[in-house]
Amino acid sequence: MKNVVELTEDAGLLLTIENFSGKFSPFITSDDFFEAQREIPQLRLTYDNGNAACGENPVDSFKKCADYVVHAHFKDWDVINHQEEGFREMSDGRYYRPALIEEGNLDTAACWKAMKNYGYKDYVNIEYENNKYPADKAIKKVTEYLKIL
Repeated sequence: MKNVVELTEDAGLLLTIENFSGKFSPFITSDDFFEAQREIPQLRLTYDNGNAACGENPVDSFKKCADYVVHAHFKDWDVINHQEEGFREMSDGRYYRPALIEEGNLDTAACWKAMKNYGYKDYVNIEYENNKYPADKAIKKVTEYLKIL
């Protein structure tokens, strides 16, 4: 990434990294981000509330990194403490399955509020990785929910 940052700067772009879920992901928590940023001070964060939840409280994670967040992703998970079909283990030892925002275990409202209180006004990607609803209905449902927060 040190080599890439020179290219992004020359092109007038920002280099970001997403906190990414996964049992072996090197970038999940705010501490992971800051460790990378110590080596690459120009590095910024594509914050993902659902991925942050796999390693720390998503609201706390955002608050710690807020000054460096330049893009955001929102998702939700069903979370259980044992292995079950359709769930995948994450680095915190729990098992996760994609859910529609507001239907899973994450406190999306608290994270949304923290971002609004901070003054975040940039883009938010809505991620839905399940097939319970057709994509258009899922996005409409989530958009309506986020509007009332």
